[in-house]
Amino acid sequence: MKTKIHKPPRTATFLLRRCFHEFDRDTFIGDFEEFYNEILIESGSFKADTWYWKQVIKSAPKIFSNILYWRTAMLKNYLKIAYRNLKRHKGYSIINIGGLTAGITVGILILLYVNSIFTFDRFHENSDDTFLIYKVRVTPSGEQITTDTWVPLKDELVSTYPAIENGVRMWGRGSIWVQGNDKKFQETVTYADPSIFEIFTFPLRQGSSGSSLIKNTMILDRATAEKYFGAENPIGKTLTVNYTEDYTVTGVIEDIPANSSINFNMLVPFENAMDISFVPDSGYDSSFLLTYIKLRDDANPNDLQAQFPDLIIKIWDKETESRTRFELTSLKDLNDFNSGGTANRYALILLLVAVSIILIASINFMNLSTSQSIYRAREIGIRKVMGAQKKMLIYQFLGESIFLTMFALILGVALATLLLPAFNNLVGLELEIDYFGNMTTFLGIIMLGLIVGIASGSYPALYLSRFQPVDSLKGELKNTNKGVRMRNVLVFAQFAISIVLITGTLVIWNQIDYMKNLDLKFDKENVIVMPVSTRDFENSNLAAENLKTFKNELRSTPGVLTVSGTSSIPGNYLGAFTFARPEGWDEESPLRVRFSVIDESYFETIGVEFVEGRNFDPDMATDRGGALIINEAMVKDIGWESAVGKLINSSQVIGVVKDFNYQSLQNPVLPVLHYYLGGENGNHRFIAAKITGDNVQNTIDALRDKWSSLDPTRDFTFFFLDDNLNMMYQSEENISKIVQYCAIIGIVIASLGLLGLASFTVIQRKKEIAIRKVVGASNKNIVGLLTKQFSRPIIYANLIAVPVSVYLMNMWLQNFAYRVSLGVTSFIFAGLAALSLSLIIVSYHSLSAAFENPVHSLRNE
Repeated sequence: MKTKIHKPPRTATFLLRRCFHEFDRDTFIGDFEEFYNEILIESGSFKADTWYWKQVIKSAPKIFSNILYWRTAMLKNYLKIAYRNLKRHKGYSIINIGGLTAGITVGILILLYVNSIFTFDRFHENSDDTFLIYKVRVTPSGEQITTDTWVPLKDELVSTYPAIENGVRMWGRGSIWVQGNDKKFQETVTYADPSIFEIFTFPLRQGSSGSSLIKNTMILDRATAEKYFGAENPIGKTLTVNYTEDYTVTGVIEDIPANSSINFNMLVPFENAMDISFVPDSGYDSSFLLTYIKLRDDANPNDLQAQFPDLIIKIWDKETESRTRFELTSLKDLNDFNSGGTANRYALILLLVAVSIILIASINFMNLSTSQSIYRAREIGIRKVMGAQKKMLIYQFLGESIFLTMFALILGVALATLLLPAFNNLVGLELEIDYFGNMTTFLGIIMLGLIVGIASGSYPALYLSRFQPVDSLKGELKNTNKGVRMRNVLVFAQFAISIVLITGTLVIWNQIDYMKNLDLKFDKENVIVMPVSTRDFENSNLAAENLKTFKNELRSTPGVLTVSGTSSIPGNYLGAFTFARPEGWDEESPLRVRFSVIDESYFETIGVEFVEGRNFDPDMATDRGGALIINEAMVKDIGWESAVGKLINSSQVIGVVKDFNYQSLQNPVLPVLHYYLGGENGNHRFIAAKITGDNVQNTIDALRDKWSSLDPTRDFTFFFLDDNLNMMYQSEENISKIVQYCAIIGIVIASLGLLGLASFTVIQRKKEIAIRKVVGASNKNIVGLLTKQFSRPIIYANLIAVPVSVYLMNMWLQNFAYRVSLGVTSFIFAGLAALSLSLIIVSYHSLSAAFENPVHSLRNE
């Protein structure tokens, strides 16, 4: 019969093994087991187990204190060694810390930007269930996506579909004069249903959301309240809108976050909008507002969207349904939707750029750490002889890497804080680093440091910990082919990334320059635009007379060539659409096209040429009664060979102008109808004046003087047409500048790393160089020997970077209807720049080594 063997409790033994150092573990556990067996024989297993657990519990505090003491001592020792290595190799330390600091600074700034973009509108509690409804119309030119909807649509949706819990209409009425407390400003007044506070999260700092938005009341944002009332309590005060509408302030909202797609300064009930003549009568004939809906928690937006065709048939007819769709975009995706899909795309581009810079800095650390292995070989050998295991060495070197990275992190955070205002100006946001108030930001920065530290130190730790003690102590680690190959691969990776960044910068810059300087088929130079309309004044009839006088005085001003009134200018052809059914049009669906209301001087002022027909003539009654001028794109969509004399919606086409790019070159030229309306009227929103370009400032001063006689209470505001057009490419310019700066940082970091690596290589090969010179090698041979080692990975980097750059840049350029040809110039320049820079760096050290007296090197060796 087998005797049952009793052993101490497994869990207790496991805990003991975790507590003791591996060198003492077996001795201590053996002693415990010996006593355990004696008690087992004398008193049985229960008492033996109890005693064993008691010893574990009694020993634990002492054991843990010993572990804490020794590990603290080891940590101090490791930190001391790390500090000494930093001091001993100051140049390499500066390169490492500088590179990591630059990488972390870029990473922090770009991560703040990316986080802001990807969290747009997420502060709303119902962001998952809130959607904007928009319409898609199918036209011969393609699909037209617009967000303007109709007054009755919200109520129709809520009453028709149980999946919709609530809805809200919002309409921004811009450039309205608001007066109060002896102050007067032009504002955008937003009309909305009271349900806005049920759907969106806009907390009130003063007032109550339940009672604040009723008829004839107004809610302000904090900045607007301070603008009109200063430090006074605005609740109960009155503001007058459009000279006739009085509103009582009943609430002030908290500051709306910068990453919000929905912003307003003044909020009034939509009930008041119904008092404006055209609003209640607009029905489903005129669309001008935004409609948001909130779905119930269990509702599926795709299922709801699939039911919208029936609603279109119900509102209009089957024909309309065949060319119109209602679709939904989530509130969380609204910012990207409004940007035409560029917001998230550019955020991802910058995220890749940040990762690239951090990767370049990390590779620098790896390269310099492994290249200096010879200096630490004997240290590693002695540690291994004294009993240090590979795991302990890995922990040591990883710890040193994290220590150095955390130091760089502190510098990076300080530098990012200093650069944040400039970065905010660049991206047009209000980013801030809330280190302690926002735990996500704090933990994110710490995680960034840890990730960079572990990524940078992992390869050096594994590489150094593999040294054999015998070889280390003999010093036989100087020229391992494996180490050289690995360092070449890392140099290759650094410069490949840098070349891609340089190429991207050049292509983006070329595309922006191409768009700014492309012939837009009109004259954008020396055109001053003044935003003004008769609707801006209390007495519209008197305003019409004053504006007529103002324009006549402009025409007589020296330096002014032509003056025009218009509803739209290039860069501001906003969502004004109409349906057009041309003569002979046999399609069921009419064309949906943009329209603009202009006077007879408009085309002359902006220099648009006619390809057929004539301009508007104010003396011809037929022109005043409904003549049209269209562009070539509309003629093409209709399919006419000649348009003059044809009818569109019972109005006669009297002229055709060349296609001119009235919007961003991301879009092709689409059809436009131009209606005639002379004189001063509420449809004209701009006065445009063509000037000579001589003594521009004198001309502007003269215009300002004329304006002061028109309305001395209002500042003279104007802009140049070409500047306004360039603003359309502001986001592309911002991305270009950031990528440009990052490309410079990346190539500088890579070059500094190469500088350190070349310096180390020359020092390491001094004896070899001296022997070569003694046996007859020329300086040219020596320089060629060393530059060859480093030029090869740069050449390989070019070979890989070029196709990657072509692929990425082609993807980016697909977003533009008009785009620059890639060509080869950018790629050649980027490759040659990287190669030339590397050769200059390596040649500097190579020449120093070549001209050194070999006697000194051999004597020292």
